[in-house]
Amino acid sequence: MQEIFVDYSSVGRARRFSTRVKATIRRELHPGDTVMVSGDGVVPARALMLTVSAANPEVELELLDS
Repeated sequence: MQEIFVDYSSVGRARRFSTRVKATIRRELHPGDTVMVSGDGVVPARALMLTVSAANPEVELELLDS
């Protein structure tokens, strides 16, 4: 499972959020993939990849864990 480091300001209390991801990681991701998100102030949680594009540095995710 791919791990994505996010900033609390991206996630906050939202279930859906967007964050920037490096191109090398984006190339391995597809909509519908499950990833692990974590970071400073962010409790590790599983998230569903909603949108990802090789041309756009931002991806959209939805938290699966509360």
